[in-house]
Amino acid sequence: MSLVDIKKESRIEIRLLAVSAENRGTGKTYEHIIGDLIAFACKYALRLYGELACVSLIPKTEIVQHYINKYGMYEAGVSLCLDGIELINLIKTYDHD
Repeated sequence: MSLVDIKKESRIEIRLLAVSAENRGTGKTYEHIIGDLIAFACKYALRLYGELACVSLIPKTEIVQHYINKYGMYEAGVSLCLDGIELINLIKTYDHD
């Protein structure tokens, strides 16, 4: 995962989000890796920006709906975003600390 801090927008952009081949699809070795990585970015954004925190990414077209359905993201132009209660809910769902 690669993150970019966009201070003027109180936003963390996920520039790269990837898992190994054995952790994709139905026969994956480990579950929830992408959710765990997004939760990490959300926690980081929350530490930096508190209630103004936002996390965004620009997904491949074919998985936009997957990110919306599974992670509660919403469309904002070409990006998908998480903020507010959806950001907190994702942390609660995927954070294991």
